[in-house]
Amino acid sequence: MTVSITLWEAYLLESLRSKGMDNETILTYIEQQDIQALNEFDNSFDHTDLIMTENLATIKQAIFSDYKVKFITVNGVKNLLNMKFGLQAGEDYEMDNSRFSNIPFSNDQLKTVETMISPVWKIMNITHKNDGVLADVIHASDIVDE
Repeated sequence: MTVSITLWEAYLLESLRSKGMDNETILTYIEQQDIQALNEFDNSFDHTDLIMTENLATIKQAIFSDYKVKFITVNGVKNLLNMKFGLQAGEDYEMDNSRFSNIPFSNDQLKTVETMISPVWKIMNITHKNDGVLADVIHASDIVDE
């Protein structure tokens, strides 16, 4: 079962991963309540909320499996694409308001994004390439029925 976490919790996890911390180490520091080690490894956020959460079991599950972000904003999508996959707006894909176009994903990354983003975001215009896919992520309010 896919667990749901907040955008903030996703930022905290993905910021550690993007800097190279593996899942086992993240879990160890959380279980040991070692905020100092987490914050020294990645000082872009205060990781206290990972330890002080009332949803520790959910966080642990999110570390080792796919998760869904409960509510995700335009900037949330943009930031997670960067943190989780190293993708930059304007360099790797095009961004216009609440439309992200021609995002290059591996097949596994596409599956992760499909699971991760909330239902108000839709993945559309999937084009299969030799090494993966190009896809658009569009806010549901911007989809025009033809």
